[in-house]
Amino acid sequence: MLSREAMDTTAASHGSPSSTAPQDGKRFRNMPYSSSNESIRSYTGLGVKLCETAIDFFQKLSQLEDQHSQQLSSLVKSFKKRTAESLKKDMPISSSTQFTAWEALLEQTEMEAKACGDLSQMLTNSVAQQLVDITNRKKQLLKSWFVFREQYMTRVDKAEDSVEKLFSHYSEEWCRYAQSLEKDSLKSKDTLILHSYNAHNDYIMQLTGFNSLHEVYYGKQIYDMLDELQAIHEDLTRGFTTCVNKQVQLYTEKYEQSIRCVQLIQGSVASIHPSGDVALFMQGQDTSSKSYPPPKLHFQTPEIPPSKSPDAKPINLSPLDDSLQLIDMTQAPLLHANDTLRKKELDLQGDKEKLQNEYQSVKSLLDSYRENPTLGDPNTLVGELLDMRNRIRVKEAELNMIRAKLSLFSSMVTLNDTTDDCSEQVSTPTGLPRKTSETLVQGLDHQFMERTQKLPVQCAYCEGIIQPPITKGLKCKVCKVSVHTKCQQYIPFCSGVTPIKSAGMFAAVPKRFSKMLTKRASQVVDEADPDEEEAFYEVPTTQDKTQGEEGSSPDAAPKPPPRGPSLEANRLSKIEKEFMESSFENTLEQTDYCVVLYDYSKVNPNDLDLKSGDIVELINTASEDWWKGRVRDRKGYFPASYVMSATSGQTVMKVLYNFASSSGGELSLSEGQIVLMVRKDNDGWMYGRSGNEEGLFPENYVQALCVV
Repeated sequence: MLSREAMDTTAASHGSPSSTAPQDGKRFRNMPYSSSNESIRSYTGLGVKLCETAIDFFQKLSQLEDQHSQQLSSLVKSFKKRTAESLKKDMPISSSTQFTAWEALLEQTEMEAKACGDLSQMLTNSVAQQLVDITNRKKQLLKSWFVFREQYMTRVDKAEDSVEKLFSHYSEEWCRYAQSLEKDSLKSKDTLILHSYNAHNDYIMQLTGFNSLHEVYYGKQIYDMLDELQAIHEDLTRGFTTCVNKQVQLYTEKYEQSIRCVQLIQGSVASIHPSGDVALFMQGQDTSSKSYPPPKLHFQTPEIPPSKSPDAKPINLSPLDDSLQLIDMTQAPLLHANDTLRKKELDLQGDKEKLQNEYQSVKSLLDSYRENPTLGDPNTLVGELLDMRNRIRVKEAELNMIRAKLSLFSSMVTLNDTTDDCSEQVSTPTGLPRKTSETLVQGLDHQFMERTQKLPVQCAYCEGIIQPPITKGLKCKVCKVSVHTKCQQYIPFCSGVTPIKSAGMFAAVPKRFSKMLTKRASQVVDEADPDEEEAFYEVPTTQDKTQGEEGSSPDAAPKPPPRGPSLEANRLSKIEKEFMESSFENTLEQTDYCVVLYDYSKVNPNDLDLKSGDIVELINTASEDWWKGRVRDRKGYFPASYVMSATSGQTVMKVLYNFASSSGGELSLSEGQIVLMVRKDNDGWMYGRSGNEEGLFPENYVQALCVV
């Protein structure tokens, strides 16, 4: 990364925005680089010091005039007393013109003393105090200006440091990922891929935001700020000029005999030109050899160090470009980043508009004060306006950073769910990530809850340890993945599948069987009471049952095997027990297959044609309505309601004849219906399920198609 001085020097070659230059030369805006900040601070500080020196002079002068007034008054009083005590005793003398002249002299001297007292009071109230007020206000504004610039530069430096840190992290992750490609095994590649690509995306977003901040600050705001600084300095100088002119006016009225000297001072004061002073100051500064603004930061690719192993395979890894890398594993982090940035954009836009409205209101109030000073002092609002402008600049810079980051998503199409068209993802034998199209697909969000168990677990993203309360973590209610709170924005979408642990007999029982088995386990059924058995295994009548009874002729179907004592309560309990001990054991593992119940012809190019009875290998079940799967060498999307889940080893059956249940516990069938056999009994009956229903049916009414 370039140093701040190098950035200042290189970027000044681009020049500053065009503006109307004063007729008498350069302005502060011609010195925007950081190294000139102290020179400008010193120059403006001299103006403040000069005003403070003038304040002290006027206060001392007022004290001298007051002392002179008191001395003259005391002198006149004493001589009047002497005149009254001695000279008036001689009446002829007191009535002479000489005495009258004497009294006139004393009277004029007394008037002179009163004039000096009035001058002292005017110097204090109209000159010294006014200059104190002006100097204090402008001094505070100058201090606020330099503090804000330093804070702004600190913000820019921190943003640049953040870019450097993210690039360092990106380089480390990318090198780790590149070095992992030297090995033949693809194990743990996904984590390295996710880390490297997330690090790349974080670096790109921070880099883009920094460059946007760079462009806003160095391209526009710094020049406006320097114009404001010069305006403050000129206001201070004009205030100084006003106070000195007031003092000159007072002495002009008092000392008409010294009019020439007063006019000389007045002429000297009138010759003061703030812009000319700035131009004279700029003539002594060398601005031709420095360039401004500093250059932007460019995208860099990490350098992969050569392998130290002599038998290492060559690394065929193409460098990434300066765009966001959208792969299957970065879908969730990028969607999270996109949503967060858009929310920040709306918040910042609202804050900026609110500040702008407040600024216009205060500015209107300031204009009314200037038109009619009796309403209020306009100088009290100048500092508030400057603070508002600075806050608006910060919001504008932050908003530009957010919009620059959002522009990286402009080429991506955002889909609300997985039913939209999305290109295929192909896994490569070299461990490279699976690349998607430029489409952001909304998957299933994790349902995180705070992890409170003290048993330490490993974070699924950074592989660090989560152990409350030392380190906080989250756990998904659905897929049970555990991550640090800070890592939740980087992990892929939820798989939508809950891993089942063998914590007990009913831990693996599907929801549709749990009520039946729980009720059956809590009841003791009398073997001689068929009514209770009938009520326990009662199955609701469905539309499919009615349609199945009308689908074929009863004469063509074989006769179901007789239901003898073997189907009493003891036998049914045996079926439930065997069903739990054998079939439910298969559900301890995640369901990876499903059986097609109905034919489906694809509507979109990425859909999957299905035939009833097909076995589909599941790929993605994140959506509740549409799943993605594979049938032999074909992949695509299909409606989740057209299939039912299956486990490896189960037999898929096709119904040959319609069958209507005649008692509780039996499953009505329709010709052509697909049934998944759960258990086969030796008396010619089977136990199976189709869709959301399960029950007994005759073995000779179905035909085996395949085994899952």
